[in-house]
Amino acid sequence: MNTTNIERTESFREFSDRNAHYTAAICARYLPTGKKVGNEWVVLNPNRSDSKTGSFKINLDTGRWQDWATGDKGDLVGLVAYLRGVNNGKATQIIIDDFIGTTPAPMPKKKKNQQRVQWQPAQLCTFSSVRPQNNGNTAMPAVV
Repeated sequence: MNTTNIERTESFREFSDRNAHYTAAICARYLPTGKKVGNEWVVLNPNRSDSKTGSFKINLDTGRWQDWATGDKGDLVGLVAYLRGVNNGKATQIIIDDFIGTTPAPMPKKKKNQQRVQWQPAQLCTFSSVRPQNNGNTAMPAVV
């Protein structure tokens, strides 16, 4: 976790608006059972007994969300706070640590007759499958 102190120079709403392009990644991580319908992520609300999709939606362009059954709604920071059960300050830090800090640099402009290479996230490592190295006293993580 990033432990640097962040000087708050903008509101949570401004931060949400500026980082709305992370909405799809946030939905995929925290609401993986949902699906994209138009420009919205539609999923069962994980914070209540929800039997069918349709009432809990997140706008993938703006990060705004609403549960039409309960009236709960908010912006991107509020969504992370709602899903993780934390306050807006902690939700902002989660977005910074989990998404902003791992974003690749923007792709350079494509030159004529040159194809772009699409960025893909790095492979995840797990220590559940360790293989001994050298004399068996150390272990390397297995790439999954």
